[in-house]
Amino acid sequence: MKARFAIVTLLCCALLLAACGGNDESDGGGAGSTADENVVEVGLMEYSFDMPEELEGGTVTFAATNEGELPHEIAFGQIEGERTMDDVMKALEGGRPPSWFKDIAGIPVLSPGVRASMTRDLDEGQYIFLCFLPTPEGTPHVEEGMVRLFSLTGTSDAEPPSADLTITATEDGFDVPEISAGTHTIELVNDGTKPHEFAFVSYEEGMTEKDLGKWFGSGFKTEAPAQFPGGMQTIKPGTSVVVEMTFESGRTYNLEDFEAKLTSEIEVE
Repeated sequence: MKARFAIVTLLCCALLLAACGGNDESDGGGAGSTADENVVEVGLMEYSFDMPEELEGGTVTFAATNEGELPHEIAFGQIEGERTMDDVMKALEGGRPPSWFKDIAGIPVLSPGVRASMTRDLDEGQYIFLCFLPTPEGTPHVEEGMVRLFSLTGTSDAEPPSADLTITATEDGFDVPEISAGTHTIELVNDGTKPHEFAFVSYEEGMTEKDLGKWFGSGFKTEAPAQFPGGMQTIKPGTSVVVEMTFESGRTYNLEDFEAKLTSEIEVE
């Protein structure tokens, strides 16, 4: 989304209207990958992404865990040419995405303690993770250093994981199968003619979109009115992404495309 480089993300805006590592230093110690699966561990915390700086291209699974005390997201971009962190910060200060930045969609809001993954087919080049969610003081996490430039070289022999569920989006809505409690590998398919997102929200009892908007606006100062298990930011028509998410028994999840105003309610047994 173009507005990812604005001070407030489209996700935050959408939550509000609907009621809408991170540095250039050495690799984080908690990150790693396996050659056969090409899995990269990504730790999200206040305020950084803990992951390697150099990765293997091709099929890459980013396994993200929110290890912090606040919600975080992974806004995901591809960088044309060789850019430095100074180039990135100057672009962020400008408020508009530069011509060398391409939004390729990442993982939406993750609650603290939640683990989710996305598998992508990526060419060699430079990429970036960012988190635009607000701090309790109201500044975006990215301004506190939650930005991570990294490079992909070569092509792995890894294959994407086999999905046990498929969720499809069109302009008419979501086609969602029955979902049982536990961890699932899900292929999210955009079978429409317009971009669609797959944002999952599970409200606490008595909470609504209005409470969610207030919570986002406060910088998460109060108790969370909902849980966020993951999903996928906006992807292009005719494409799909494989993600891994965990669903809790007895909870109701809303699958949302805020911009397209699509929603589907999922009851998990």
